[in-house]
Amino acid sequence: MLRIKHLKFIFLLFYSFSLTSIISANSVELDKISVKGIVTDDAGEALIGATVLEKGTNNGTITDIDGSYNINVEEDATLVFSYVGFRDQEIPVNGQTEINALLSLDAAQLAEVVVTGYGSQKKSNLTGSVGVVNAETLEARPITSASQALQGQVSGVWINQNSGEPGQDGASIRIRGIGTLNNPNPLILVDGIEAPFDSVDPNDIASITVLKDAASAAIYGSRAANGVVLVTTKRGKLNSKPTFNYTGYAGSTEVNSTPDYIWNSEEFMKLRNRADVNSGNQELYPADIINKYSGSGAPNTNWFEAILKPGRIQQHSLSASGGSDKTNFNISLGYLENQGVVTGVQGTQRYNARLNLDTKVTSRFGMGGSFYVSRQVSDLDNVGQDGGVLARTTRLGPNFPAYDSQGRIADRARDIDAIELSTPNILAEVQALNRLLKENFFLGNFYAEYEPIDNLKIRGTFAANFRQNNDQNFNSRVETFDHETGELGLVWLENRELNLSFRERLQLTSWLQATYEKSFGNNNMKFILGANQESFDDKGFSATRSELPSNSLPALVTGNPESSTNSDFAGQWAIRSLFGRINYDFKNKYLLEMNVRRDGSSRFGANNRWATFPSFSAGWVISEEDFFNSNVIDFFKIRASWGQLGNQNIGNYPFASSVSFSPAYNFGGTIVGAAAQTSLGNPDIKWETTTQTDIGVNLSLLNGKISLEGDYFIRNASDILYDQSNPGVTGVRTPTTVNIAEVRNTGWEGSLNYREQFGKVGFSIGGNVTHVKSEVLSIDPSLAGENDRVIDGAFIIQRGQPINALYGLNAIGIFQTAADIENAPDQSIYGTPTPGDLQYEDYNNDGKITEEDRHVLGQDNPTWLYGINMGIDVGNFDIAAIFQGIADAQTFETARFYAPFANSGGASTIWRDSWTPENTDASLPKIRIAQGGINNNVNHSWFMNDRSYFRLKNLQIGYKLPKNLVEKSFVNSLRIYVNATNLLTWTNFIGFDPEQEARNTNGTAVYPQLRIITGGVNVRF
Repeated sequence: MLRIKHLKFIFLLFYSFSLTSIISANSVELDKISVKGIVTDDAGEALIGATVLEKGTNNGTITDIDGSYNINVEEDATLVFSYVGFRDQEIPVNGQTEINALLSLDAAQLAEVVVTGYGSQKKSNLTGSVGVVNAETLEARPITSASQALQGQVSGVWINQNSGEPGQDGASIRIRGIGTLNNPNPLILVDGIEAPFDSVDPNDIASITVLKDAASAAIYGSRAANGVVLVTTKRGKLNSKPTFNYTGYAGSTEVNSTPDYIWNSEEFMKLRNRADVNSGNQELYPADIINKYSGSGAPNTNWFEAILKPGRIQQHSLSASGGSDKTNFNISLGYLENQGVVTGVQGTQRYNARLNLDTKVTSRFGMGGSFYVSRQVSDLDNVGQDGGVLARTTRLGPNFPAYDSQGRIADRARDIDAIELSTPNILAEVQALNRLLKENFFLGNFYAEYEPIDNLKIRGTFAANFRQNNDQNFNSRVETFDHETGELGLVWLENRELNLSFRERLQLTSWLQATYEKSFGNNNMKFILGANQESFDDKGFSATRSELPSNSLPALVTGNPESSTNSDFAGQWAIRSLFGRINYDFKNKYLLEMNVRRDGSSRFGANNRWATFPSFSAGWVISEEDFFNSNVIDFFKIRASWGQLGNQNIGNYPFASSVSFSPAYNFGGTIVGAAAQTSLGNPDIKWETTTQTDIGVNLSLLNGKISLEGDYFIRNASDILYDQSNPGVTGVRTPTTVNIAEVRNTGWEGSLNYREQFGKVGFSIGGNVTHVKSEVLSIDPSLAGENDRVIDGAFIIQRGQPINALYGLNAIGIFQTAADIENAPDQSIYGTPTPGDLQYEDYNNDGKITEEDRHVLGQDNPTWLYGINMGIDVGNFDIAAIFQGIADAQTFETARFYAPFANSGGASTIWRDSWTPENTDASLPKIRIAQGGINNNVNHSWFMNDRSYFRLKNLQIGYKLPKNLVEKSFVNSLRIYVNATNLLTWTNFIGFDPEQEARNTNGTAVYPQLRIITGGVNVRF
């Protein structure tokens, strides 16, 4: 490991001192024996400066630059070997003259230092609420996006992966709930640079730190209102031999499960006819057609089986790391292929490379940087209609096959084609609608650091984040054929069309900071002062042409020039900041921290451009007090914090009105130029401010075997930014950004971990749980009206209710008779009910059902989050499992499942138990086309879908080959494993995946989470 040339001089002095001591010792020394040996780590690297101590005495030495040592001890002594960050090892001498020791990493000690804003701190000295995921946790999960690694690992953090589609499988992150009406995403920094999670190879990550409260995040000011996630990538170590690591896995992917739809042709047609009659229509399918498609000869096509297939996934990463006495480096190369599960779609390929480099030019001056490049090419399905390819699949009946007898994409037979709407075979639609997305990404920073005097470091950093997208959308021509006659059927699409779009985003960041750290006796202080500037440029263009002559040449130049449409856009914004921090502790016992940041953003007008965000926190390490004497509790700290953060996640110039110009407006038959106002500026718009209070405790018991952490928090968001629709009379469609409301989030979170070694068996188990509730405290009266509420479709912002609450009527049952309808409150505003229709609650008791009877029915944000992780290792075998879940979250399911046959679509099997005169105790009302009329003209409780779930997120079984099998080769260590992701899910959710955005009211309009089974290997050489 450490290879410092000047250590030889230090060792010479040490041995000279030792020799003097030996000469002056008494004759008892002559009875001792000389023991020598080498101390190494798990990889066989020599540990320089490791301590070798004769147990129970002060007799000891340290290893030299080759990891060697020599010590005189009693024949029956015990040697204790120790090294910072490694577990101690005790070896009895028993007269041996040569003893070699192998030390293993101690994850608990390594976790003591935590990356924080613009620096790092010992975890024991933290006064804020911080969660950490280390490299060991990441390496135990073969993931495609780094955000997935946080699921179930950190209390207070909700990771919601909205899609399993390759290349689009990044997750949204919510820290301590949602307390805003605009973008709730946290600030994500990769080596200090703002970047999306999908911009970093998970294999490059050393640690992920989540800053949850204002005290830990306030130094980032206006960027940190929703929390901060710090991603630190791996770096080399000084004075270490080059080491090489290969990590790779390969396997298959598949959809966990598909919703149950009616794929029997006869049953499908009969149920459709019943829905037609209940809707006042004629039956769609005549009896002779139903008879034709009944029996064993009917197609009975399960379209999910037709469109879905097992996919291929593989990832490979090769890295090299090391360093001299002045320079360290880490280089990595990576490749990912994720094919996906949609037939005819190739999925995603990503190539990436990283270089992290640090060098000490002189004893007081150093420099370095981090540089990352990637290219991602994604062949995606482009079926956007009805919510995507899987939602579109539900619009097909089972009464024609996927392919005809010649293997061509099939169409309905003529007798069916004359009846049903011309929804194409989904295989034809996927083949016709092509999207090729190419993304180039660069993320880099360069720093220089100078130490003009002892303890004072001045660092300047310049960083760039550049992303370039080339997006090709090509609608090609695909033919289908009557599966009975072989004749040409539906052609999708007749008119070929090509759209090319190009986008570039550049973010430049520079900051200068000074750090001064000094101890005065028992007083330890650290000061940080800095300035920061960020600029953002976003530009792009789009061009479209149609009537292309061939599928094989998707080029704009081949299209009809008269069909051309072109557009472009450009946007800029910037922010400047000053920040500072003071840390103080007395004897590592009494802890204080103060942060302040002043931000100025171009997104606000001159009146409200600047704002200041302070925070204060304190901690008391009770276990360091003289009066505290416990054989059970090793560490006991209480802490508290208060702080303010800002939010400016809005458009670029909401304070200014905008006007659009058109050079070709037809005015009375004359082409003239014209201008129209497109937005109404709000010059008084100001920062959204979040004020947070946190009280927490940290405990360690039984020599670190048990660790516990808990927090209670209150977060108030005031002057919440919201895009308010303008009255129709203004003629302005673009919403105006306003400060509308105040919202409070309150909750608690806790984590408990236990680890133990039972001989050769190691065991660990941990869990975390979070409970968070939101409440709207106030709404601007000028915007909310006399009812203190703002309605946004199926959601409502209402004082006293959760933010983004689900809003609708309460369905209390099903009308059984005409008398029931006659005696119930009048609900004809939503259609004339008949027996079998839903009955609604008269919430305001005015004798009739109206919009005023709508009220809060649930919420889309979960109030409970939890995660469980456990591991067992026996000898060279290990097994680890991660469970994760949410509770108390709902969504409206108003589309595919509760709207049967909508747009000539299919029907879920849940409608088998719909009301009929013979089935009056059914679970669902009578079936109608699209469930129109009384049962679907308004959101109501009957259509609520429970999003709660508990998921076995990851299961891995590994085996590390014994060292004696690999040490004769160039391999230092080799581990093989099998892994399963999303293996099991327990849920009452109706649809593909409960882990979807709640605002998506179509349970099939998602690309679901995939079950991934892989085999992998980790090699170090």
